[in-house]
Amino acid sequence: MVFSIMGYLTSINSPVSDRYSSYDLIFVAIPTANETLPGGRFWTFIFFLMVFLAGADYAQQLIICVTATLYDDSYYARLNHKKIYYVIAIGVGMFLLGLPFCLNVGNMYLDVIDHYLFSYLGLIIIILECLAVGWLFQYTET
Repeated sequence: MVFSIMGYLTSINSPVSDRYSSYDLIFVAIPTANETLPGGRFWTFIFFLMVFLAGADYAQQLIICVTATLYDDSYYARLNHKKIYYVIAIGVGMFLLGLPFCLNVGNMYLDVIDHYLFSYLGLIIIILECLAVGWLFQYTET
């Protein structure tokens, strides 16, 4: 889908055809291409509905992973009757962590996190995973 959208924008000489990075692509280039298609409002609505549902599904899965981790621990397992409080606390915490991205400087925060967190930290995590697997399975030269 991405390559066809970018090719289409380039063929119609759109000024946004040079937008090819992460969130520029999803929030600028794809809606621009959808506007020029026949029935553009319908496709734009479907596209943003898909993005919203993907975000809601991701938030739900993130809450489920955190609460499942808490309940697998023996300390929190005895607090099973208060599960709704943990779900609410985790949801409010995620909301508060995402709130700065809705401000005027949210674009800057997104750039910083996209560049540093997902570039450098991703590389460090990959190296640490390789070391952990090597240590766990005790691979050594023979």
